[in-house]
Amino acid sequence: LDEIACLQKLRSEDKRELAELRHQQRKTASETPSNDGLGEMYAAVLDKYENVCKDYDLLREKYPELMAAHNSAMARLNEVSEDNEKLRSQLEEMRSKNEALSLERNGFKQQCTNAIR
Repeated sequence: LDEIACLQKLRSEDKRELAELRHQQRKTASETPSNDGLGEMYAAVLDKYENVCKDYDLLREKYPELMAAHNSAMARLNEVSEDNEKLRSQLEEMRSKNEALSLERNGFKQQCTNAIR
């Protein structure tokens, strides 16, 4: 656990250092005179790259949370499916009993009708 915290701390320090280096690189590129706009294009590409990196980091942070939610939902689905199967079997039993009782009732009706005649 301590090792994970240490690695996370190192990763965040590396990210800060990379951001600082990119900032310095952008500053140097913008200070360098350029006739063909290469510096501007470089800065635009660097901005896009930084945005993609931020998006990636956000997605990477959300992934474990989403996987946990997914696994929880799948476990719940399995539970509900099992409950559903149990209820289906109970329903079939009840239908069978209902049919048997209906047949028995009809037999009693027939006996009553025959006794009355």
